[in-house]
Amino acid sequence: MDLSKIRRISLEKWPTPLHQIPRYGKYINHNNLYIKRDDVSLTGLGGNKLRKLEYWLAEANYRDADIVLVAGGCQSNLVRLTAAACAKVGFKCLAVHNCKKPKEYKGNLLLDKLFGAEQIFLGDISEGKRDLYIIDKIKKLNQQNVKPYYINNEKIGSLGYIDCLLEIDKQEPTLKNLIIVGAMGITASGFIFANKLVDNKFKIHIISVEYKKEKLISILSEKIEYITNIIDNQKINSLDEKALSAKYNTRVYDDWMGKGWGIPTDESLISIIKLAQLEGIVIDHVYNAKTFAGLKGLVKRGIIKKEEPTCIIHTGGSPAVFGYNNLYNQMLDNSKA
Repeated sequence: MDLSKIRRISLEKWPTPLHQIPRYGKYINHNNLYIKRDDVSLTGLGGNKLRKLEYWLAEANYRDADIVLVAGGCQSNLVRLTAAACAKVGFKCLAVHNCKKPKEYKGNLLLDKLFGAEQIFLGDISEGKRDLYIIDKIKKLNQQNVKPYYINNEKIGSLGYIDCLLEIDKQEPTLKNLIIVGAMGITASGFIFANKLVDNKFKIHIISVEYKKEKLISILSEKIEYITNIIDNQKINSLDEKALSAKYNTRVYDDWMGKGWGIPTDESLISIIKLAQLEGIVIDHVYNAKTFAGLKGLVKRGIIKKEEPTCIIHTGGSPAVFGYNNLYNQMLDNSKA
């Protein structure tokens, strides 16, 4: 595999740490459990988006961009890390939020401001309307002879997690199972592609937090095809559930998604409390909490054997906890964990 032809800048000193979490492992009845700490980094308080931003900002630099645009809700991890990365490499950052301007800045929103991003608040509108605003904003910037780069190419971002799996392989080659979140497929697709590079030695379990299984597999297939094409100059057929398992040793689950993106389940809230109280590790309620709930469920079902060396990937997002004070206070007040 030759990644040298792909544009990339350095934002971090990789690899991120990997270590055992035995007390949480005992809680879920697993004897050999590890965690990959992509929440720990030198830039922006960490998270999976940094791996992707190394490719996105390289593209912005290649296009001689004057300013980087990024969009998200008030507690967007992508916006926070884009603002931090732009500060590190010297780009101006414009953050467009589809939420109301708050009376008090908390969590990621406070960090966006601290990192120097210019912030625009559009109110509680849909992502579709937000996208229309950004299209118009880009047009106006171009008319002013300003070159914007918009962080929205999911396929370029999907390259970011190839290295993550290769790091894990070097850090703990005895591992059998890897568990990672399945959101919009950007993170998981690079991870899945990399498994083929090590002869599918890992069994990858994707825990969906946003889409039903068939939809997420379709999204993953599209991004894996893109990666394969630009790296190996090959085309692949669309992947279904059977092909994903056979070709990449990967399974997708939507059993722990609950009522949808950003809506906690009882099991995910318990996972937050248990991981914090047993290991001193903080996870967010949107992505990682449901992934940990999925891990517990896979062990309970016997899909992951209790003696098999297993690693779950912490993809970051912990600063957002401080933007959801009410949710976490209520969770702790009502906790029976």
